[in-house]
Amino acid sequence: MKHLLTLAALLSLTAAAQNASSPAKTGVAALPTPQGALLRWALPGGTLPDAYRLTREGGGETVTRTLPGIVSREEAVRQGWVDAKTYDGLKALYSKTTADPQARVSRELQLLANTGWAKTLNLLVSQEGMKPSVKYRFTVTALTGGRETPVGTAEVTPGPTPPVPVPRNLTAAPSVGRATLFWTRAGGFTMAYRISRAEAGQELKLLEPSPYFPGTDKARPERVSYADNDPSLKRRAKYTYRVTAVDLFGRESAPTAPLLVDLREGEPFTPLVIERVTEKASAKGAAVTLGWTATDDPRVLGITVYRGSGRADLKPIAELKPEAATYTDASAAVARTYVYALGVKLREGQSGPGPFRPVQAMNGTPPTAPAGVKAALENGVVRLTWSPSPEADVQGYLVVGASRPDAPAGDLVAFTPKPQPGTTLEVPLGVLPGTAFSFRVIAVNTSGVNSVPSSAATVSRSREAGAAPTLLAAQGGDRHITLRWSYPGGVPAQAEVFRRNPDGSTVLIARLPGSATSFEDTHVVPTLPYAYVVAGVDTAGKRSASSGVQSATADYNPVVGAVEGLSVAAGTSGARLAWRAAPEAVTYLVTRVRGGTPTLLGTVNTLSFSDPQGRSGDTYRVTPRALNGTQGQEATAALR
Repeated sequence: MKHLLTLAALLSLTAAAQNASSPAKTGVAALPTPQGALLRWALPGGTLPDAYRLTREGGGETVTRTLPGIVSREEAVRQGWVDAKTYDGLKALYSKTTADPQARVSRELQLLANTGWAKTLNLLVSQEGMKPSVKYRFTVTALTGGRETPVGTAEVTPGPTPPVPVPRNLTAAPSVGRATLFWTRAGGFTMAYRISRAEAGQELKLLEPSPYFPGTDKARPERVSYADNDPSLKRRAKYTYRVTAVDLFGRESAPTAPLLVDLREGEPFTPLVIERVTEKASAKGAAVTLGWTATDDPRVLGITVYRGSGRADLKPIAELKPEAATYTDASAAVARTYVYALGVKLREGQSGPGPFRPVQAMNGTPPTAPAGVKAALENGVVRLTWSPSPEADVQGYLVVGASRPDAPAGDLVAFTPKPQPGTTLEVPLGVLPGTAFSFRVIAVNTSGVNSVPSSAATVSRSREAGAAPTLLAAQGGDRHITLRWSYPGGVPAQAEVFRRNPDGSTVLIARLPGSATSFEDTHVVPTLPYAYVVAGVDTAGKRSASSGVQSATADYNPVVGAVEGLSVAAGTSGARLAWRAAPEAVTYLVTRVRGGTPTLLGTVNTLSFSDPQGRSGDTYRVTPRALNGTQGQEATAALR
């Protein structure tokens, strides 16, 4: 606990510190001058005595003086210590006692702060005519109505007057819109301090009230603290402070060196967030450029860029200057997903990584189409070969085909569900609808970009089974696609339905009686494109030529449910949200409302979310959203 020293306690401490031979308890302080001394003592009992008897011993003599309890009004005014009105007020104030401890301390502090008052009350007196280098002893006694009250004693040797010690080790601890100063007590007869402040580039001004009488921290009695809580202080501004010490005799020390305090260092630290990403990729490699708002936080000594395949394995890849606002990662691989984040170096150590940003650098330039495609029919199997594309980022090849070499792209059927790395493929002839088939090869790079189809290579089959069916329509419905066809050349024994999937693969999805002329495909993903052909099969198992291609997309009309069980709790940093799944929802929009202003924090496909910047009083909204963007009933909760 902090407490103020009374004048008597100050006199006791300072006199004991200055005069090792003085009594442990004394109410008189003495400061040497070249031909004498300055004496200061406390007002005995807090009220004016009739007089003081001042006895000086030393130099082979004893001299006694009697001083009035208060000098005459004429003398006080003539010396310029007080004016007449103040004199009358002093005499009235200190002629009466007070039982209020707080009032007594206030009266003592006023005497400490005003040397003119102390001189008027004969509490600060000068002694001359003393011999240099000779030790003298002074005894002060208060005289009131025939009663004598010892005030104290002090020893002093006339000589050079020591200066007031300058406060040392001036530091500051900034916080939001305020600053707390710390320094080491000046020692000697120091009783108070004067603090001056200036906004950067302006003139220093003395802070009131002045002087400042510090309390004492029992845990650290050697340290002085001063809290500058001035409401006019500007957040994030810079201020210069300077401190001087004031002693019991009204003297002021030289000032400390100016201390620059940056209130930005007291603001809550805001992590750096990647705001902009630019990717450039080619067959040779990729470059990812990150951008963020440059920080002006003086606590930041440097910026660290992190990269990984996920949050758990982030590793530093670059160290930047604190003013940096961009970084280009030239070592990124094409089509590989990375997670980037930023951290900062502070005086107290590393902070971060902060919020992360997933990035994938894609090469949008199509690779060269494969050359030299050949198709050979051997023992019912078509063997395809081709020359590889020259690009370094080709991940594999798709093999597609149609019943004729000039078929448009929409009629091409895929024989590889995904890109294969080799340059050969064997296709059993039995899976081919029709009597002749032309094959083409497509190169696919690691970014998933396809080349144009290669030149066609054609093989023929001699067996036929009647005319091809006519595929009349492929109609998308709610999560299904309905096909309708007819048989212009007669009804076959069976009908086969083939589907080309969004990944390019072609599969037989149904074998139906020949009387069937419609089919409902329910094994489709809404909003994705599908293509269909139909072929007839005779009683001998011979397949006809395939129908023309019809394409369709299934509709999606979900009824999105409500978010339930939303909870918001304070985590190790910020807010942690959790909720239960809403029917038909595939993603959730998370919004924070602060001060009436909503901010969309992100879209997630999980049932939880962390907001590292969340604080008490924030309100969160979680809105469910279906695959087609349809939204359901949101839930709201606040961080308490």
